[in-house]
Amino acid sequence: MKKISKVVHNIKNWKSVSGVAQTGIHVNSSTRKNYYFGLEEWNNSDIFKKHKLFYLDSFRSYPRFDYYEKIELINFNKSTVFHIGTLVGVTSLKCKDIQEIRNKLINDNWLNEVEKNFNDINDTRPIESHLEYMQCWNSEDIIAPINEGFILNLRYEDFIYFDQPINLTLHNKEVNSLWKRLIKLYDLKIEFNDLFYL
Repeated sequence: MKKISKVVHNIKNWKSVSGVAQTGIHVNSSTRKNYYFGLEEWNNSDIFKKHKLFYLDSFRSYPRFDYYEKIELINFNKSTVFHIGTLVGVTSLKCKDIQEIRNKLINDNWLNEVEKNFNDINDTRPIESHLEYMQCWNSEDIIAPINEGFILNLRYEDFIYFDQPINLTLHNKEVNSLWKRLIKLYDLKIEFNDLFYL
């Protein structure tokens, strides 16, 4: 059965943190008003796409050993559900994968990139002082409480990101009462299947 997973809101096409997430990891910053961010805010970044790596909160909260043929990605914004893309051929990372992935990201200057991203939203601390992000970066766990798991938790074969998200609420208002939690990986029931072929 096809699955659905929600991601936090982002206004930078999920290439960078945007500072507008309404839930996720809470940040106490000395350089800007406190805010939330989600680790999935970088899912569409060039570096993560290069390595076909991804983060979904629904894979942080519960061990998932299956192969997932398709996971539809949704986002809620202003009482509207948007279909933002599709992941194909998804498997969970294992804890033993973390160090190799971290080394690849170090070679790609990932932390410098993330520091610039946070600076762009006026959290001007050096990345080493961004305790909330660094706790995840240094984690050795895939399954963990929020803000304690590694920054990535799955691999995929293909990621189809829509430059123009599809407004699902416009086609069926019932979706506004479904799929609300980041932590859950939802089954796509037959009666809503057509929505994902618009």
